[in-house]
Amino acid sequence: MNDEIVQALIIAPHAKETKELSDHLEHLPEVSVEVECYADVPLAIQRLLQKPAHVVFMDSAFADADEVVGQIKEVCGDCSIVAMTKAENESASLELLRSGVDDFLVKGPFSLFAVVLVMHHAVMVSRLRREYRRALELKRVAQRQLEDK
Repeated sequence: MNDEIVQALIIAPHAKETKELSDHLEHLPEVSVEVECYADVPLAIQRLLQKPAHVVFMDSAFADADEVVGQIKEVCGDCSIVAMTKAENESASLELLRSGVDDFLVKGPFSLFAVVLVMHHAVMVSRLRREYRRALELKRVAQRQLEDK
């Protein structure tokens, strides 16, 4: 992708899934990924406030998963959110899409191929959001300068 180190955050209550995904992410070809894992949503949100991530992987099993998505978007608007779901949980997956999830990853065991595809997409989404935000800011600055003349 490029020489940038991608910051990934995993929010999941189960250590086994977290470890498996973390191992895949840390060994992706052509991209350097720093991974941090949290089982506790408030701690993960606090971390995102201090240091935004490019990609947040969150377990859809949280009882208030749609609220968690909203909290992530609020504190880390440029990041891409990937929900980790069970294959049979299609209705919950659609609900998460409506709440702002960018992509899905089917849980257990994680396919390395799927992780590579999802990560590539997530990084591109995050970059596009940052570039769009910068472009809007440049547009605002240019408009103010024109108004001042």
